Amino acid sequence: MSELPIYRCKWGKTRPFQIRDCRWIDGQPVTDFTGWELWLTIKYSPDDPDPGILQKKLSTGGFEIVGTTANTKITAEESRTKFAPNTIYHFDIQGRSPAGDVDTFHSGRLVFENDITKSS
Repeated sequence: MSELPIYRCKWGKTRPFQIRDCRWIDGQPVTDFTGWELWLTIKYSPDDPDPGILQKKLSTGGFEIVGTTANTKITAEESRTKFAPNTIYHFDIQGRSPAGDVDTFHSGRLVFENDITKSS
């Protein structure tokens, strides 16, 4: 099993995530997110219990749907208050179809790097 990719973000900056061109469990493209549940979960370790350090859900406004694309982000305020610079975090973005099936669309590791400017 290969290691998950590391995505870098400057600490205190906004980190966007975008779900597009998705293929579902059966290999078919997702062309409409109507009726879906989506969530982004970030944890210290993949084995930590949910909701982890941060969990954003479509049902609570954590995602914006534009056509066949779902967008979410970690805001500058969240990265300042919930995440420590130069620490590796694990994340995934999952979806539940209207039929109730769950799959992982994207996963990886996040590192918030120190930045020169500390204020907004």
